[in-house]
Amino acid sequence: MIQGMLKGSGKRLLAFFMVLLLLALTACGEKEPAAEAPTDGIDPTVSQTPTEALFWDGLLRGTLNDFQVVRSDTMKTDELKILLSFLEVVRLRGYTDIKLVTDYVKDSPVTDSEIIIGKTKREESVYTIDPITLEKGEYDIQILENRMIFRYADAGGLMEGLEQILLRVLEGDAITLKNLYAEKLFNRGIERFEFLDFRIYNQFMDKMCLPANSSTLCYGVASPGKKISIDLYQGETVLKSAETEVGASGAWSLSVEPDLKADNLAVKVDGIVVARYREIVFAERIISAPANSFKVFLNGEEADVYHNEAGYHVIASLKEGESAMNVRIQRPSTIEECEIRPASAGIKPEVSGRTVSFQVTSFPCKLSVEFEDFYKDSTDSVQLFLHTREEFDPHTVEGTLLYYGPGEYWLDKTMDIPSNTTIYVAEGAILHARFTATGANDFTICGRGIIDTFSFAVETRMMEFKGCSNILLKDYFLTGPRKWMTVFTESKNCVMDNVSVVGTRINSDGVDIVGSENVTIENCFFRTNDDCIAIKAMGTNVKTVRVRNCVFWNHEYGNAIEIGYETRAQSISDILFEENDIIHVVKGACMSIHLGDRAVVSEVTYRNIRIEDATGKLIEFFIKETQYTQDKERGEILRITIDNIQVLGDVFGRIIFQGFDETHMIASVSISNISFNGRDVTADRLNAVLNSYTQNITYNGKELS
Repeated sequence: MIQGMLKGSGKRLLAFFMVLLLLALTACGEKEPAAEAPTDGIDPTVSQTPTEALFWDGLLRGTLNDFQVVRSDTMKTDELKILLSFLEVVRLRGYTDIKLVTDYVKDSPVTDSEIIIGKTKREESVYTIDPITLEKGEYDIQILENRMIFRYADAGGLMEGLEQILLRVLEGDAITLKNLYAEKLFNRGIERFEFLDFRIYNQFMDKMCLPANSSTLCYGVASPGKKISIDLYQGETVLKSAETEVGASGAWSLSVEPDLKADNLAVKVDGIVVARYREIVFAERIISAPANSFKVFLNGEEADVYHNEAGYHVIASLKEGESAMNVRIQRPSTIEECEIRPASAGIKPEVSGRTVSFQVTSFPCKLSVEFEDFYKDSTDSVQLFLHTREEFDPHTVEGTLLYYGPGEYWLDKTMDIPSNTTIYVAEGAILHARFTATGANDFTICGRGIIDTFSFAVETRMMEFKGCSNILLKDYFLTGPRKWMTVFTESKNCVMDNVSVVGTRINSDGVDIVGSENVTIENCFFRTNDDCIAIKAMGTNVKTVRVRNCVFWNHEYGNAIEIGYETRAQSISDILFEENDIIHVVKGACMSIHLGDRAVVSEVTYRNIRIEDATGKLIEFFIKETQYTQDKERGEILRITIDNIQVLGDVFGRIIFQGFDETHMIASVSISNISFNGRDVTADRLNAVLNSYTQNITYNGKELS
């Protein structure tokens, strides 16, 4: 028996090929010598016995046609793809009929981390080999009579070992063979860097669109001394190449200049292609609006304007040395009126002909710039999402980083986010994607780019996180047509900061907090055609939610700030809404608690809320059976504080409190300091409607009736 631990070792491979040679000679006899095979990864100077030399020489003269490769029926999918890629290369380079068979025998010794190569027969299936422990990326070969047992620690070890076999037995130079193997792997969805000591953070893909007016920055890590290159091709012709050698830290970065003729891009390590992306294009503008539409200039430079059925949107950051943004918006037609919301921003525009101008000095800043036809067509407006200077160093990110640089990318399948992952969508990027996570911890979605879900089915939730903890959502712009946009379900320690959400159709809730705990939503913008924010319980209690410094625009359906309708739990408590701007509510309520199930909703505070253009209800609390009710029992609404509510506009909406019965009441609601267009509202003008199942509802300390 020949036994050894292999990690690219010539001795172990030599032992393996000796056995293969013996098998080949038995079946095939002498043949004319083949051309000299490459020796990359194999040391031909290793001392050999005459018999070993004969075996090795015979292998190069022989054939693998009557060999079988036996794999376990529990072999992992990626490992099977690697094995199939190996066999495809073998066939392409002259060995046409090597067979792959699957061992389905009960209690077979063939495990899911080994393969057998040789002339295998069922009656010879029982064997004994020494136990070993393999580390990540390692493989081991042991020879038993007329067959070889190939064991591997993981897919990386399998891939490395099979590549070494290819290099020894096939004709051609090592670079060509490795690239052929890489191509077959990539065609099966295996990128070699997944199993190498190499990583590229950029999430390149086929058919991506890259910017033609700026370089593409690439980042990653690799072993010191490795040479990394990014090549642009037209067909098989290299047009441009950028290369770097990895330093002692292991971190590397490259800047690739665009080429409009390029149609594919390759990533190489030491000259070997580890990934190739086809049907790529370069475009002058990744984000653009129709030609005859709004144009936006920031500090004199034309900005990208993103357009969808909800209107026109600009996402931009301060540049180095800038502390303010001078904004100039040009409309196709003459501007008669212009209003900038929220009013609390205190920005008064200057209008001249088709142009409106103003300055922004506080960041982050979320504005809706609206013109005279806005109330006929809300797309007669521009939403600005302006940020401080973007500072991002990919090499400081802990865990796994998925980086989408400027460009446009399409994910055909939903991405299930694992723990300890950061997804970064850079400014200037459009990512068409849907994200989910189940039971994952410590993950982040961030960046100043756009996540656009219009390409997904309208009945699909866009971001849904179940049973997760320590979630950070930050800075990006999320847009889509329908269904809940972001959902936290039975999760805890969740933060949504400086995110802008635009949903265009019914059911496009901005964020739904479902049975979750310790959730913070702050500095966000929501323009939705259903609830901007909804707190719900579907079997699990809700506790400790903070919603601060947000801008809400509720279109035709739903409500701006909602608790309900689904309230199937024991309690929903410790909820705070403060320092928020509600700039539009078309039909629903500005602040609502719609209790249709058994939960006790308590300790809810609304403080320092500014309301503009709300033609529906100002406040609506009720307890009753609804179309969403599932519990037999109703709950209660208790200990609610509403303080310092400023209402602007032509309409002061109604205030409605409706309990259910004597044991399911709305009680202990303290309301104070409500103003309408700058004037304090007295109790007799409060426009409050209470039914008989309410108790201790006070305004400025006096009970309402």
